[in-house]
Amino acid sequence: MNGIFATVPCALRIAYMMPAYEQSPESVCAKIMRAHVGEHDIWGYLMPKVVFFDGMSNYDIVSQCGIIREKVTRHLSALEAATIRARYGLIDCHVHESGRRSYHLAADRKAAIKALVSHLGIEFAVLGDKERAALVARIFINKKNSPVVITFREMAETFGRSNGHYHHYYHAIDDRLYHIEMRALDRLTSIFAERGECDGEPLVAAVVHAESGQ
Repeated sequence: MNGIFATVPCALRIAYMMPAYEQSPESVCAKIMRAHVGEHDIWGYLMPKVVFFDGMSNYDIVSQCGIIREKVTRHLSALEAATIRARYGLIDCHVHESGRRSYHLAADRKAAIKALVSHLGIEFAVLGDKERAALVARIFINKKNSPVVITFREMAETFGRSNGHYHHYYHAIDDRLYHIEMRALDRLTSIFAERGECDGEPLVAAVVHAESGQ
């Protein structure tokens, strides 16, 4: 084993999802994590989507995920960290007495998106704060099987502009944030390859080897 997680995106996905399952027994925790990795497209480096939980206790897994989240906030700039938190943060679910479910962003994810919206304020001043927030949220959240869906049509109806208007600025904002996020992932690649606390293993497999053909 040369890493607990196969890729940096895989490590981030699991680490930021872990708080929802921290109280689960070890067998349940491992089952949930393995199923999640198998069912979702955890992109990056064309490596197998594998998480090496064998022999790890629930405490070990939770501890490693906490280390990952701490490294994100400690080693990245505030803006870089915000892109990671916005990408991998949780969506909370509230079940009403009627049985209806409503979904909203977890507090940390909402704060990250708010920071990015503020950063984009000058360059995209033509958009209001709520318009920028909706576009940023769409960039980081609109994925397959997500309970939260933000469409250009809904934005047009809400804010009174055309679909094409939001389509244009969506791609412009996406381009700005993409480069910040990629810079954050590049920095985390070397950081996560350092040795972790579980049996001295690194947090993430040495992905640079896969890219270099070694």
